[in-house]
Amino acid sequence: MERNIGDQLNKAFEAYRKVSIEKDNAKKELQKMTEYYERYTQELQKQIEDQQRLISELEAKLSAASQTSGLNKHALTLHASWDFDHISNTCILFYSLNFLHFDS
Repeated sequence: MERNIGDQLNKAFEAYRKVSIEKDNAKKELQKMTEYYERYTQELQKQIEDQQRLISELEAKLSAASQTSGLNKHALTLHASWDFDHISNTCILFYSLNFLHFDS
């Protein structure tokens, strides 16, 4: 009978030891997965921040380009206006000189 109780205690201890090892292995696996997903989440967060920074830079460039484009259009309008005035004044001057030349 003592031997039977001893065998039962050994079996119970062995079962407890196996369960304890499985529990430790599960904890280690959970810790590995937790660390992996924390690193993965940090990498994704960094990618999001990089993308947001890129979007901000592109928006700033687009805004600057739009403003420059607007300024360029304004400058072209002024340049075209100046060209027209310059040509017009040149024609008037040429006409006046020819007129004076023919009158002499």
